[in-house]
Amino acid sequence: MKKLLLIPLPAIIIGSLAMYINGVSINIWGQNIFGLVIGMLLSYLISRKPKIIGNIFTIPIAIILLLLTFIDSGLEGVHRWISIGPVRFYIASIVLPILIMGLWRILKATNWWIPAIISIGVSLLLALQPDASQTTAFIIPMAIILFSKANNNYFRYSVFLQYWVTLFLSLGLSMLNLIRNFLICDLGPVIC
Repeated sequence: MKKLLLIPLPAIIIGSLAMYINGVSINIWGQNIFGLVIGMLLSYLISRKPKIIGNIFTIPIAIILLLLTFIDSGLEGVHRWISIGPVRFYIASIVLPILIMGLWRILKATNWWIPAIISIGVSLLLALQPDASQTTAFIIPMAIILFSKANNNYFRYSVFLQYWVTLFLSLGLSMLNLIRNFLICDLGPVIC
């Protein structure tokens, strides 16, 4: 297990070295090293205490962290990061795997509707950021997990429809944001 913690090390070292050679500020490439250390620490803690994923506080904390991205003004209308000093955390990539595992554990222990409602709410949060890639990365595994538990076709079709609507909403908001930034910010005199 300890060897698995070292898997991202070569990519971080090469990436940080490339940024250093190309004159990128230490604040930028230092974030990668800091993220590696925090990630390894969290991975080690979770591997030592596997029940931390199924903890009742895990899902509310994950949702609160996703909501905290809206406090920041965002970058070109996109709210994906939480800034702590000079370090910016891409919260969805940190929180969503933990959230998927937590919802899967809830689904095993209870009825399907609790994880379905939570996952639709999280999907809408991701769509409002707008973050099409993370919305897709969350919707697909959650749909598979929920479909596996569903025992009637009505539920399967309703989850399928809700997830596709959320996905297209996210893609649409992302495209509108991209068009807005291109037309208004790049071509017009308006300050964005």
